[in-house]
Amino acid sequence: MIEREGSGSGMKEERAMIGMLIVDDERIDREGVAYLLRQFKLPVEPILASSAAQALTLLREREPDILFTDIRMPGENGIELIRQAQRIRPELIFIIYSAYREFEYARQAMQYGVRHYLLKPMKVEEFRTLMEEVLADCRRDRRERREGQLAQLLLL
Repeated sequence: MIEREGSGSGMKEERAMIGMLIVDDERIDREGVAYLLRQFKLPVEPILASSAAQALTLLREREPDILFTDIRMPGENGIELIRQAQRIRPELIFIIYSAYREFEYARQAMQYGVRHYLLKPMKVEEFRTLMEEVLADCRRDRRERREGQLAQLLLL
């Protein structure tokens, strides 16, 4: 969740923007996804990373809602990134974006809670539809977390 400090109360105030960490070793692919988010005027703040290591640092610093990653990258692959990210932020929504159609990747990804798998080259309308679904999920998850926090406060 993308947050900012509240006005002196020590509380954090939630913004409407949803953070999406986009991880791909190919610059054109990272920037292409960010471009589509802007073109569709989606309420998403793109956070770009070129490697799994950089993504894990940004994951801790920026606390995005969505992790959008390629599978095959130098160093750690996207499946390993998702495994580690899930331990850091279990509530993340994961999207894999890959040119590889191998079922084994999809099977491994599902073990770590990946619900969405887009193939390269991406169909623009498929991306848009998927993002609208994912954003609705993010809003629902945020609302449920707020309601849970409120219920806990009321029980104190």
